[in-house]
Amino acid sequence: MTEETTEEKTKIGLALSGGGFRASFFHIGMLAKLAECDVLRHVEAISCVSGGSIIGTHYYLELRNLLQTKADNDITRQNYIDIVKRLEVDFLKAVQKNLLKLLFSNVVDNLEMLNPKYSRTQRMGELFEEIIYSKVNDDKKRCINDLKVQPYDLNNGDSSPSKHNGQHKAKVPIFIINTTCLNTGHNFQFTATEIGEPPAGINRYVDATYTLKKAPYKQDYRLGYAVAASACVPVAFEPITIDGLYQHDKKDITVRLVDGGVSDNQGTSALLERDENGNVLCNVLLVSDASGQMNVKDKPGKHIKSALSRSYSIFQARLRIAQFRELEALKESGTLKGLLFLHLKKGLETQSIECISTATVTNHTVETGPLTSYGINKKYQECLSNIRTDLDSFSDTEARALMTSGYLMTETMLPKEVKEFSNCHPKREDWIFLKDMEQPLGDTKIDPVLFKKLDEASETLEAKKFLNRAIDLIRGL
Repeated sequence: MTEETTEEKTKIGLALSGGGFRASFFHIGMLAKLAECDVLRHVEAISCVSGGSIIGTHYYLELRNLLQTKADNDITRQNYIDIVKRLEVDFLKAVQKNLLKLLFSNVVDNLEMLNPKYSRTQRMGELFEEIIYSKVNDDKKRCINDLKVQPYDLNNGDSSPSKHNGQHKAKVPIFIINTTCLNTGHNFQFTATEIGEPPAGINRYVDATYTLKKAPYKQDYRLGYAVAASACVPVAFEPITIDGLYQHDKKDITVRLVDGGVSDNQGTSALLERDENGNVLCNVLLVSDASGQMNVKDKPGKHIKSALSRSYSIFQARLRIAQFRELEALKESGTLKGLLFLHLKKGLETQSIECISTATVTNHTVETGPLTSYGINKKYQECLSNIRTDLDSFSDTEARALMTSGYLMTETMLPKEVKEFSNCHPKREDWIFLKDMEQPLGDTKIDPVLFKKLDEASETLEAKKFLNRAIDLIRGL
């Protein structure tokens, strides 16, 4: 990172999108490159959604453990690399235990789900804690309101990031888990100190809906439940319910939360909140977007169900485009000093199709060679962009291919897109995913075996079928 002056006040924000475990593995690749470039120590806010919340929480727990056990001057670039190396191994091992299958494998838990006050969404949150987050060394029952970082150098007193980050080389990031509030339609956040809706995301010129204002926690709230709320895709999972937080007209409000991707699947809104002086929380944004992007269909379904599903995909696509345009406008205006926006279809070709006429139809495709600018065969990258976004088991090939994509994309684009890191070309670490996948993914000739594995990764696997059968069974009890 270039030397910054007092006037510049560069504040880096990291946004980890939704997209199930597909997104989680892609994000690990980005984190690996950022660790090599020693960027992670400068990150002052992490905003996560859905699959990004699952891996983002794992990273934050590891980082919190580091910041609380090591003096600021003793924290090195290698410490951040070691954290991501643990994620590379531990997160994959956890995912391969197949959380979707575990969700219904315990008879006692299945019976508990018959209780209207307990849901499979809550059980999934508990599995996040038991299977994934328990791998962090400070293993214990976790509540999100206990996740405030107390840096090793500050044994007592206020450790607020806004007050002390300026004094530390290793920043304490504000950690934000994003959900969507069904009551208001607004973004609803969990942080280490507050719960509620951020006022910055509500425009009173066009929105007269009431706001569930952010407030300190009144009681302990399980970390796994917050992550599950961020990742509970509507229909597949029930909303997370929270009572006792708010009243309207002297009547209790029952807050119900669903997947954060319904309102903001990239997680950028939280990083653009403004303070009392009108300054955005972060002015350099590093966005890892592994969310599902809409594919074209030559013959869309004609039935109501398929039209409804397709319409939702269109809505999400338009929302994503609108958010990206907002980021571009903020960069052009100078509000954002830097913007890195990675996504799974980066570098893939687009096609322009001519209307049928008496003349010969010619379809135009922009051809730029078999490889993307970051060195992955475009046919493989297309497969990666279509990998399922489920929470089931991922093979070594699927997971490491996604990590490799995130890593190589960051390696190529970071120096080009963000001037603060224009000279960032560190020596590579010996990542397992690179050793396994960089060469085959970068081959100009397609390996039919590898292509088949990645192409079939888009399909619903046995775990999903098991989930559907289990749901039908429980409904019949």
